[in-house]
Amino acid sequence: NETENGNVAMRTEDGPEQLPGGAGKEDGQYEGAEAANAGATTQKQEETSTEAIADVAAKAKVDPVSNYSFGENDTLTWPVKGDVAMKYSMDTTVLYKTLGCYKTSPAMLISSDVGTNVGVAASGVVKSVLDNDETGTTIVVAIGGGYETTYGMLNDVVVKEGDTVVAGQLLGKVAEPSAYYTIEGSSVYFKLTKDGNPVDPALFLKEE
Repeated sequence: NETENGNVAMRTEDGPEQLPGGAGKEDGQYEGAEAANAGATTQKQEETSTEAIADVAAKAKVDPVSNYSFGENDTLTWPVKGDVAMKYSMDTTVLYKTLGCYKTSPAMLISSDVGTNVGVAASGVVKSVLDNDETGTTIVVAIGGGYETTYGMLNDVVVKEGDTVVAGQLLGKVAEPSAYYTIEGSSVYFKLTKDGNPVDPALFLKEE
């Protein structure tokens, strides 16, 4: 600085552009900050991707049915070979011979001898194995897409709730008919539902 005629004249020299904290631009701190930000963004993206994958895996573990997808263009395998003793009929009533009355039928009865092996119609996860007055020992298998298959009037069941099963795998054997179907005879009660609503399984069964 110089003083002239009592006045103060300020003389400054060009210096490096100052950053907060006194760092100069030439120090490369701009570039370093940008690189650090880019690295942090990449790391965050990688962490998000890893979290997303882990989330999907966790959901699949919690809900194994999510691994299966059944749709209207897929087919079912016959659980047993035999004649249809009672057809699915939700639009009109059909005769229940044993009960001596007419009512709708949300499932089909497939005639088969007692002791015949009963197979899985479509791959999925066993949702339940329960005893029912009408359908005896009954297995429900979730097959994905909101679809479930139900197999009734079984015995010697070899699966349990939570098991994963594949088409054709043994579920159990044909039992004696329940009190609801004694005249209809020994058979497999076979039902297909979509989001809890009955669907005609005959529309999906493979031609024999």
